[in-house]
Amino acid sequence: MAARATSNRRTWIERLARFGFAARGLVYILVGLLAAGAAAGFGGRATDAHGAIRTVGEQPFGTVFLLVLALGLAAYAVWRFAQAWLDLEGKGTNLQALVTRASFVVSGLGHAGLAFTAVSLASGLHEAHSNAVRTWVTRLLSLPTDAGRSGRWAWP
Repeated sequence: MAARATSNRRTWIERLARFGFAARGLVYILVGLLAAGAAAGFGGRATDAHGAIRTVGEQPFGTVFLLVLALGLAAYAVWRFAQAWLDLEGKGTNLQALVTRASFVVSGLGHAGLAFTAVSLASGLHEAHSNAVRTWVTRLLSLPTDAGRSGRWAWP
């Protein structure tokens, strides 16, 4: 019975890892394609993973693709955290093993950040934040000044 539970857990973790590896690979393929397109003069520009995710969001069906990509990147992050916490590769607990396992956590955090970027772009959070900043800057710049008397802002 315990062997079956372990087998089911391994199958679930393996599926999660494969989905995550596919999403991660796709992001880096996109980075490579964008860089190759820029080098060949087809337009665009060389970019990083965040830029590649942003480019995906600008395409038709970009929102749906961003959400799937976010799920995959989150799955990869969970996989990396599981590698570190559960020691799935049997690294052990000596200093070198702990450093390796800590690197899994750092990798997981980075990919969780990419997943967050994809979700925020898909849900419009990035654009909403940008619009809010633009609105406040416009308001501040449109305030009248009382430069004739003191050179200070005349707050309403």
